[in-house]
Amino acid sequence: MRNKKNWWKVILILLIALISFSFLMIRRSNINIVSLFRDLTFDKMSWTRNQAKVGVMPICGLDNEWTVLVAGVDYRGTEYLYGLADAIRLVRIDFTKPQINVVPLHRNLVVEPPAAMDIEGVMMLNQTYFFGTVGMGHFDGEGFGGGALAAAIRENFGIEVDHYLVVNLEIFEHVVNAIGGIEVDLPTEVDDRPVAYFPPGKQSLNGTQALNLARARRNYSDSFRISSQSIVLNAIFDRVNDPAILLRLPDIYQAVSGSILTDLSAADIATLLCLTPRLKSESLFFAEPPLDILVSEYQFIPNMSQQMMIYRWDARFLNWLTTTLRHGQTESVAAE
Repeated sequence: MRNKKNWWKVILILLIALISFSFLMIRRSNINIVSLFRDLTFDKMSWTRNQAKVGVMPICGLDNEWTVLVAGVDYRGTEYLYGLADAIRLVRIDFTKPQINVVPLHRNLVVEPPAAMDIEGVMMLNQTYFFGTVGMGHFDGEGFGGGALAAAIRENFGIEVDHYLVVNLEIFEHVVNAIGGIEVDLPTEVDDRPVAYFPPGKQSLNGTQALNLARARRNYSDSFRISSQSIVLNAIFDRVNDPAILLRLPDIYQAVSGSILTDLSAADIATLLCLTPRLKSESLFFAEPPLDILVSEYQFIPNMSQQMMIYRWDARFLNWLTTTLRHGQTESVAAE
């Protein structure tokens, strides 16, 4: 339940970012938002061939479903020149029910590089984003890092990604400063010196401190870092819930507008905004990582020239991934 609650808050924060980004796109494109919203929600006179076949009308937009790749990138900067995909999620949005299934992908799943990438040998999944970035330039396809990661998911796992959304973890710093800081209550000290140190207990953090807490990794496992990130997200959510924050919306807009990279158009974002008020808590499903059907071991990664801890997967994982993404089942999938 705690994981579900945390991810719901993550989605709310992302929605704030999407709303800001949509206004930017609409303003630059000279789009009439009233007409656009009406066209997407009320005047859908033509269905796609698939919709006509199954006789199902989407609640918003013209598509029955999307699969969206969401990646959190750990990179200090806003140009998206480099960066590793620190958090990777596949999000299936069913516009007919509505229903959203969120499925995690471990960043160190071992995969073959996509065909459009000029890297030889296996790599970890988060590295496909890195080598596809503008700064690295090893991906001869669309979308740079996000496109390379989507291509790796398609070619290794057989899942077609319709859209991608990349969020720079710098958003922590900008948003926290924009909302006037956050209050956290740490259950234990976080010693990430020489970068930062946080004593246990209640304390106020500015944007830089919140980002350092979310990134703390020296002597800590990924699970601990995810927990720290959840504390920061909880604090941001609590602060945003304060009605006084409404007065800071212009600052929040400025904070998030440069921290998002996506192929979603203004029309796509308007479709998501149309769907948002129709979602209920039971409309959201958050899958748990299936460690019991993955093999953890060390393997030589050519582009790193060293042994790395990776997760090896097989048909059981593919079965779990496709089934959970579509139907939201939680139980592990037995080997056939």
